[in-house]
Amino acid sequence: KSTSITVDAEHMKQELVDFGINPSKINVIYFGTNTEYYSRSQDDRLRIRNKYNFKDDDVVVISTRTLNPIHDVFLTLKAIPIVLELNKNLKFIIASDGSERQQMEDYVSMHDLNNHVVFPGYMTMSEMVAFLSASDIYISSSKADAGLSASTAEAMSVGLPVLVSDNSENSFWVNGSGLLFKDGDANGISNGITLLANDVQLMEELGRNGRARISKDNDYITEMTKVNALYLSICNRLE
Repeated sequence: KSTSITVDAEHMKQELVDFGINPSKINVIYFGTNTEYYSRSQDDRLRIRNKYNFKDDDVVVISTRTLNPIHDVFLTLKAIPIVLELNKNLKFIIASDGSERQQMEDYVSMHDLNNHVVFPGYMTMSEMVAFLSASDIYISSSKADAGLSASTAEAMSVGLPVLVSDNSENSFWVNGSGLLFKDGDANGISNGITLLANDVQLMEELGRNGRARISKDNDYITEMTKVNALYLSICNRLE
């Protein structure tokens, strides 16, 4: 009975069409990212890296998804011992919080990873920008997303190369700005991190491409302008 429906992914639109909704009522509008706010800060990079005693040659990998089963951050943790066998100069920031945090901290202690993994918890927006700025690679091992997750979009906006699970519409967004791995594939994560960590030029290129992609196709002002236009069109129809 709705006048209009918004979704943030083409595959979600198709689901609604399959459900019997008139396609003309469905609008694909992304959440959008504030690309001016989510941009790299060198001062924040130095501050966070100094706080956690990260060395200049350390490659820092960050996950900002919630520590709940759907986002499967545990898979990222399982990849860490594998990747450290190939490169010891890696540090991991496991941000946010959730129902699996205690289990994750226990796993890190059990596998003697405390010198490589930090759990800073939930972050404010300004802290998120700071921690992303301090990082070199972003990872999301989520089992499912709708469109591009806000977390991944923010990382791309800051200019990080992204390593994400190959589901939902991630292949559409990550093409040219990151790498994909199969759902549940810890070795795929390890291989992706190793490839990026050993190629600074590739990391920088993918990071630049990612920021350009978000600025062009997923900017907050652009997407919310579409929402405003949609509201006005509905109001005009009701007059």
